[in-house]
Amino acid sequence: MALSLTQASLDSIKAAFLELGANPAYHETLLNVLWYGVVHTSALVRRTAATMFELLVKGVHESLVAQRVVPALITLSADPEISVRIATIPAFGTIMETVTQKEVRKDEGME
Repeated sequence: MALSLTQASLDSIKAAFLELGANPAYHETLLNVLWYGVVHTSALVRRTAATMFELLVKGVHESLVAQRVVPALITLSADPEISVRIATIPAFGTIMETVTQKEVRKDEGME
């Protein structure tokens, strides 16, 4: 949150997310951290959370993407701040590249 609020470089947090995201034992923790960003009062923090989801999508199981990531991104995509909504686009694109729609629909109970 501090990096977002001061508009500092996110390189260190991105490196940490990539490193921790490589281990499934940390996925729930990372998703919980990002959820705090999704509901934060600052648009800067919400925008950072949207950006970080893109990094996490590639390493987590499809069921977590469907159950935790997609709902968080949908929440962010309806944000009143346009910069937050725009920041969700790369994460949605990554989901489209790495997860088939059928898998997501099945996990969401849509099939």
